[in-house]
Amino acid sequence: MFFKQIKGAIMIFDKTKGLMHVLYEMKMFAHTTSYLMKADSNKMTNDDYVYLESWTIHLRNFLYFFKDEGSFKYVKDQKVPNDDIMYFDYVSKNKKIIDKIANLNYIRGKVDKYTAHLSCKRINEYSWKIYPKYEIISKAFEIFLQELDSNYITNFVREIEEIKELDSKIKSERNQSINSKVKEPNQMNSNVQALNSY
Repeated sequence: MFFKQIKGAIMIFDKTKGLMHVLYEMKMFAHTTSYLMKADSNKMTNDDYVYLESWTIHLRNFLYFFKDEGSFKYVKDQKVPNDDIMYFDYVSKNKKIIDKIANLNYIRGKVDKYTAHLSCKRINEYSWKIYPKYEIISKAFEIFLQELDSNYITNFVREIEEIKELDSKIKSERNQSINSKVKEPNQMNSNVQALNSY
C-alpha cells in the first residue's frame, strides 16, 4: 500500500493504476507525434490543430512527470504537498533522466501558457519542433522503463510493446523524411517541413 499526502490529508496511491495512466500518456504522445510529423505546417487543418493541442498537453505532462521535485512543490511561494504522479514514485531519482529533461526546461513556461491560458503569448506563432522534443522525452522514458521493477513490466507487457512499436515507427518516418530531403534538395518534403515548423 502506498500513500501520497494531499492538502494535509493522506490518499491511498495505487501505483499500478498510476503507471497505467503514465503508459497511456506516452502512447498518446507518440501517436500525436507520428500524426504531426506528416502534417504540412503551411496548410494546417482543424484536425492538425487538435492534434497539436493534444500533443502539447502530453508534452506538458511529461515535463512535470520527469521533473526532479520532492514530496512538496511551491505554488506562489507556498510549500504544498505534491499530488502529481512523478517518475521517482516508481524508480530511484536518476541523473540521466534529469539531464535529458534539463534540455527542455526552457520550454516549460511556453507549454503552460499554450495549453492552459488565453494569453497574448499565444498570438505569436511558436516553432514547436515536434521531433526533437519527442526524442528527448522518448529517451527519458526508455531509461525509466529500464529502471522499472519487473513486476510492473509483467503487468503491462502489451502496453509497453505498443509504445515501443510506435517509437520505432516514428524514428523510421523521421529517417525516411531526412533521406527524402537529401535525395531531392530542391523540393522541401512536407514531412521534414512539418518536423521543423512547430
